[in-house]
Amino acid sequence: MGKYNVCSVVILLCLLLLQGCVSQPYLRVYGDIPAGTTVSSVNDLQHLIETYNITELFLVTTDFTAVSTCTQNLSEISLVHSKNVWYSTSTTLPRTINLKDIAFIAVESDYKRHQIALFDGTDRQQHLSAYERIKRDFTLVGSSARDEQRISKYSRESFTFRYQVRADSVLVIFTSGRERKLSQQEFLESLTFHKTHWTMESDTLTIVWENFPTSSIYDIYPLLNSQSLAKEPMLLIFVDGLGYNMLENARVLGRAGSFRYFEFQPMRTVFPPKTRYAYFAVGNGKHLNEARRLPHAQRRGIFTLFSDLNISSAYIIEGDRVFFTSRFPIVLNTDRNNNGCIDDEIFASAVQHLDKEFELLLVHFHSIDNTAHEHGPYAERTLQQIETVSRYVQELKSKWGRNTIVFSDHGLHSSGFSGRHGTNRIEDMVAIMSSLVMEN
Repeated sequence: MGKYNVCSVVILLCLLLLQGCVSQPYLRVYGDIPAGTTVSSVNDLQHLIETYNITELFLVTTDFTAVSTCTQNLSEISLVHSKNVWYSTSTTLPRTINLKDIAFIAVESDYKRHQIALFDGTDRQQHLSAYERIKRDFTLVGSSARDEQRISKYSRESFTFRYQVRADSVLVIFTSGRERKLSQQEFLESLTFHKTHWTMESDTLTIVWENFPTSSIYDIYPLLNSQSLAKEPMLLIFVDGLGYNMLENARVLGRAGSFRYFEFQPMRTVFPPKTRYAYFAVGNGKHLNEARRLPHAQRRGIFTLFSDLNISSAYIIEGDRVFFTSRFPIVLNTDRNNNGCIDDEIFASAVQHLDKEFELLLVHFHSIDNTAHEHGPYAERTLQQIETVSRYVQELKSKWGRNTIVFSDHGLHSSGFSGRHGTNRIEDMVAIMSSLVMEN
């Protein structure tokens, strides 16, 4: 019997130890932070602050009382877990910080990957972060101070926050690159907020667009496919990085060069607004992210440009590297005259190929994008480059004298003294496309 008793005690101790490991307490963290983030101590929270550059904490209880404080006060706050309840206490900060039964902590940080962008037309935008969305459910009750340290107290509003959508229909764009047009009612009924991101149809939402441009970069491939290119060959001119807002700025300043002769319209580009995705959408008709989700057997041949286009002859005039493979010749160019730019070589190569037999000629200019990255999208150097490239485009169009489409892949937004793109900024997302027939 003694041996059995000893075994029972050992088993019981093991079960208690396992239970202790499984029931390790944690506190959920929401706001500008990756989904699923938790902490179990102040040290964990301090690590998050350093990792994501967190600037403000918002502690919310189960009865929806909340307090906000800057992260500098964290060293004076204790997080305690007792009897399945989280407490916050401090002996130096105002008593407002002392909370019982904390439900979660929301944080404001540099992590804006899942902020939602609200666009109206081609120039008006708002960005709402998850942290801002959480705080909109609360109203400020007051604040208290102690030794110049201030803590603000909030209570939950009696109403539920709703988006103010004025248009009858909206375009929603997901982080996967997928687009969908919805009525106002469909949008409001299907949108779900998860305290770190928004979803619809199990897909993470990034842009809600009212009064959106009807033209899309996805329209180019069907347009090419609908043309009888054997009878009417096409010149397709790809001006990398020339956003609609950049071109409008150049027009206002009288710096659009020969682009003033073209009838450009704003055009939605792909998300993320990056060259490789736009290039693939134009050259294949599918979004690169969508193609990558296909089974491997179905992906064979899909990563080539113009693979599904019913043409027998084409040339692609490129810079110094290949973006995608193609069954048609890709003509690369380098900076042979060492002037710091390859667009002059691309232009010369394109002129030579205008005399050759082809159904489609794609010419890809790079210098506006390169200059805007280095100096900013509205800088003097960028304006000069817009004028230079406009002359190349106008001369190619005049020499060709037949069907021509000019388009860009994305714009750029200012970031300090340089330019960036690839995010849900309206400057990045509105590109340009010319009408098929243009004025001289």
